[in-house]
Amino acid sequence: MKAQLTKPIVSILIAGFILATSVPFWGNDGFAGSLAKGLFPNSELIWEREFDGKIRDVQVGGGNVVVLWWKGNDIIDKGQLSIISYLSSKGDVLWEKIFAWHLPGEWDKEGYVESISLSKNGKALIVNTVVGPGEGRRVYSYDAEGNFRWETGAIEPGLSVSSEGNYAIITCESEEEMAGRLRVFDNKTGKEIWNDREPYIDWSAIFLSDGEIAYVKGRVRNPYCKLILFNAESLQVKWEVDISKKLTGEGNWGISYYTPRVRASKDGKLIAIGVDNFEPEKYHRMKERKLVMLNNKGDILWYTNPIGSHTFPYGSKYLLVGSNWKFDLLDPLTGHRLWRVKFENFRCWHIDHIFFFRGKCFLPVVKWVRGEDAKELVLVLDEKTGNQIGEPVESIMAPMGDKYLIMTDEDKSRIQKVQID
Repeated sequence: MKAQLTKPIVSILIAGFILATSVPFWGNDGFAGSLAKGLFPNSELIWEREFDGKIRDVQVGGGNVVVLWWKGNDIIDKGQLSIISYLSSKGDVLWEKIFAWHLPGEWDKEGYVESISLSKNGKALIVNTVVGPGEGRRVYSYDAEGNFRWETGAIEPGLSVSSEGNYAIITCESEEEMAGRLRVFDNKTGKEIWNDREPYIDWSAIFLSDGEIAYVKGRVRNPYCKLILFNAESLQVKWEVDISKKLTGEGNWGISYYTPRVRASKDGKLIAIGVDNFEPEKYHRMKERKLVMLNNKGDILWYTNPIGSHTFPYGSKYLLVGSNWKFDLLDPLTGHRLWRVKFENFRCWHIDHIFFFRGKCFLPVVKWVRGEDAKELVLVLDEKTGNQIGEPVESIMAPMGDKYLIMTDEDKSRIQKVQID
């Protein structure tokens, strides 16, 4: 695929297709009413749209909404399309693009959409696709009008875009060269502007701001773990912290195999990483695991025994960590635990999609019961106590500021914008 898309089944913008696959409903007379009524009795339905398929992801940026949905057979290799719909704040479809995973009798080189990354201002969209078994991945970059910018090959976990959409990053590994690396791209041109590379290294990276990138490089089960802050505008490393040596002086700490390796608060002020400590000369035998909190200057604020995967769901106000059936809410400045909740059948899922809204914590989980199919749900908890509110919700949700909530129905075919009074 070049700058001009020529293959119609891969990426098209056809008004007739839009009208045929998604139907809008406006106002309180929509056939479902507000999906949020049970959580917010005074909520008002602003608009609703139905898709001829199943919604897989919803992201919000700059007041607009991007929906990733699939159409076709539930079994991918029997024919299925993955479709991206870019909606305005009023629910209008501004543009759509279609990606084919597999069509009967033909493998499509662009692949199906595995994930998307939308900038906070809604002006840039990165699309990560899977081409097929053994064929790897590809990445496509678009602007807010749906214009194609550039593409590149990629290796899991795919590219993510910065808050203002000016940069994109990926951490990847090369089996042939046995080398891991961080790659930073100018998202307007697709030019690679930074490449940190080192043999036998694992990587993880995240944006602190549009141009500042915090990344960890280290070895699992090996005493090597460095946290680095890179500025994409100046192309300079601002600071580097040797976590393995600075943490306890033992020098046996490596990046954690079991937890997300680096996460940052949405305001870019705090950075959290998971590390493991192994016995000297016996790196397969782990002694302990810790969660380390740093500020954006590279100072270690505190560390404690981690509870699992972690994320900042509300600026620098909270750190939420989850491990299987247990969830803890911490004060990120002190590490003090605010509340802990335990569940028998709910496991941590999509931790980066956790958010707080109007005094409630929305917690994506998987209901896991022996002998039954797993089901993705959202638990609603009280922000102050962690107590569960009502029954789990079968929905995909995203906040739009502090006044609106985007949510889907339990069949994942309808999406609503709801105003919360």
